Amino acid sequence: MKKVTVSVFLFLALGSMLLQVLPARASVSWSSPVAIVVDDPATSILPGALQASNGTVWLAWQTSKYRGDSNFDIAYKTGILGSSGVTWSSTVRLTNNNGLNSHPSLVQIPNGTIFLFQGYKPGTNTQIWYLRYNPTGWSNPAPIVSTTLNDTSPSAAVGRDGTLWLVWTRINQTCTSCTKTQQLFYKTLKSGVWSQERQLTSDTNQNFGSSVIVGKDGLVRVVWSKGAAGQNIYQLYLKSYDGTTWSPDSQVVSSGSADGNPALMQDRNGTIWLFWNRVVIVSQTAQYDVLFGKYSYNNGQDLSTRPEIQLTNTPNTVDSWMPFAIQSINDKKIWLFYTTDPNGGMNEIWALTSINPIAPVCDVAVGSLSPVYTPPNTAQYPGGQKAIGQNPMLPINTGLSNYGDASEIVTVRITISNSTSYNLSGSAYVNAGGSTTAQLNWNTTGVSPGRYNLAATLTIVTPSCAYTVGNQPDTSLSVKGAVHIVPTGDVNLDGTVNIIDMALVAVSFGTTVGNPLYNPFADINGDGLVNIVDIVACATHFGQTG
Repeated sequence: MKKVTVSVFLFLALGSMLLQVLPARASVSWSSPVAIVVDDPATSILPGALQASNGTVWLAWQTSKYRGDSNFDIAYKTGILGSSGVTWSSTVRLTNNNGLNSHPSLVQIPNGTIFLFQGYKPGTNTQIWYLRYNPTGWSNPAPIVSTTLNDTSPSAAVGRDGTLWLVWTRINQTCTSCTKTQQLFYKTLKSGVWSQERQLTSDTNQNFGSSVIVGKDGLVRVVWSKGAAGQNIYQLYLKSYDGTTWSPDSQVVSSGSADGNPALMQDRNGTIWLFWNRVVIVSQTAQYDVLFGKYSYNNGQDLSTRPEIQLTNTPNTVDSWMPFAIQSINDKKIWLFYTTDPNGGMNEIWALTSINPIAPVCDVAVGSLSPVYTPPNTAQYPGGQKAIGQNPMLPINTGLSNYGDASEIVTVRITISNSTSYNLSGSAYVNAGGSTTAQLNWNTTGVSPGRYNLAATLTIVTPSCAYTVGNQPDTSLSVKGAVHIVPTGDVNLDGTVNIIDMALVAVSFGTTVGNPLYNPFADINGDGLVNIVDIVACATHFGQTG
């Protein structure tokens, strides 16, 4: 289905091309290509991959295996990309319908659920559909973007806060006398709720074929192809989102040719990689695609000026295109899946790998930051409240994960802030590849009611290797309004002492521990009896908020 066919496949491995990888600056070369999906005479294109949290790699692609070249389905398989070799499961057909299925994109949200997004064309226009996978299996497919236009080429990523970002291309082909337009759109899934769609690009160029990642620094980065209609010259552009504002478009690849199918990733060392394919013109009747890549050590700030690396060097009748990259958490190598037609037949899925693992790496990260209330899911009173088992010390849990190659001792510093700031400090030991929780206690005696922000910062006591710029951002985490200190006398914990709290004390008036009407939250002084002392305490704080 590509532009040119060939009878012989030749690949010159880039063994002499050295890619420096921090912190050790050790040279890394790329392997010879490895066949991953060969289903001749079927066509297999557009690989999408996911490194799942349990160590399993998921690979999905668009295939004509089941219904013929013009009626594509989505197939997938899973594997373990280990240092002792690769083990793949058998191929599973995921879609079984009468439409055209295309361009799979896989992501996993923090609760372990895997999403697969795809283009689906049931009739005259393409829509974005998705399926979910959990231990009970795959859900039924459902639309997430459905218009009278053509919505295609989904790309998805998940951030540290659990937000899922979905970016896709919308093609307007409804006009009869105008040039079709292509623009990027996006929407997010947060706390189980999808946002409204938003338009990401709006200039007069064609904007299409996006790749999205969320970095360790929390920035959402999108790379895509941009160019004037009808010129077949497309360059790669990037823009990022800091939680408030999208940056201006920034050109990161320039060639004077057609650069497309970008694939962004960030490796375990914090290095940001960009892979793509470029059309190389041989003559008026012959052209082919070549894979390129570049990388940035400083969170992509210099990505536009970094040198390009040609990753495939084949006869001009062999195409290498549609890359997608992940890093295995088992062998610690980068796996670059792509589409090629090595034997002059149909397209297949092959892969390049970094010969050496990206190691050694230091990477202890803050994954969570939260108070531990007594009772659970309540709030904290200043100085605690004896009747409900609450003491003055409020535990603050910091979840730590060590993604690096050596065990580390870390110092954890927590700042608790409102109009006044409080600082806590402690240490923890985190095994390589392991996780732990550092618990620090905050004395809430005399603390003013209100919502308090939490911020945690890690310092490695005796680092086994140097931290890189790309690995630094996940050593800190901030959570707004994470701690709720409610006023004394706030019986229902709504943040205000009012007539409702007075009434709740009155309902329990005269009761003691063991009485069905006894309410420990109304026993403000914690003496086991709700009496006039508690009424006075509630009245004393009447009108206070927090």
